Amino acid sequence: MQPENRIWNNRRHKSSKKKGFEAEITTNKFLPAIFQLKIKPREFPKVSIIIPSKNSLDLLQNCITSLRSHTNYPNYEVIVVDNQSDDKNYLEYLDKECADQSLRVIKYEKTFNHSEMNNTAVELIDSPYAVFMNNDIEILTDAWLEQMIGTAQLDAAIACVGCLLLYPDGTVQHSGIILGINGMAGHAHKFMKQKSAGYHGRLFALQEYIGTTAAFSLIRTEIFKK
Repeated sequence: MQPENRIWNNRRHKSSKKKGFEAEITTNKFLPAIFQLKIKPREFPKVSIIIPSKNSLDLLQNCITSLRSHTNYPNYEVIVVDNQSDDKNYLEYLDKECADQSLRVIKYEKTFNHSEMNNTAVELIDSPYAVFMNNDIEILTDAWLEQMIGTAQLDAAIACVGCLLLYPDGTVQHSGIILGINGMAGHAHKFMKQKSAGYHGRLFALQEYIGTTAAFSLIRTEIFKK
């Protein structure tokens, strides 16, 4: 039996009138007992997608190509933070993309520092939201940015939204960060199969975590700067 798809607007839901968000509810294809929400943004604020990179043309090109293939969000920009790259083909690719106004480049002329590269970029944007994205990310899901923005818009207290990341073999790399793994902190459900339900179905559930990886997260820039 095919899972039922339906549109749900929780303005009609007695306990959630204040939220007023619209979402499509589907049953999870791997675990039919779990319902998933595809949340629709109330509005579409500008988002700056920040990608730190040095050379690695194949990685960056694949990242940006997959991003564009799966992104229908109407208001975003791509920013590459270039760390002293010297590969001719890589630099030619950036030049061409900049000339086409498909992305912009911020130069970072120090020793590679992932945190500072992201921090530098955030200080130079005017977008209310930013996405931190590593250059080895390949987007696999349509409407990923709509879902992240829609989730952030559920409550003004939500400063950061993460996502499910997979290794190339399809096992889980990241589904949120929890305290206590290896004595400090680590990724929940790491190395589990993608088709697994996870702990009490949490691998596919929208929920709060103590943190998310900066390899791929959306942030409110105002709160991040504070």
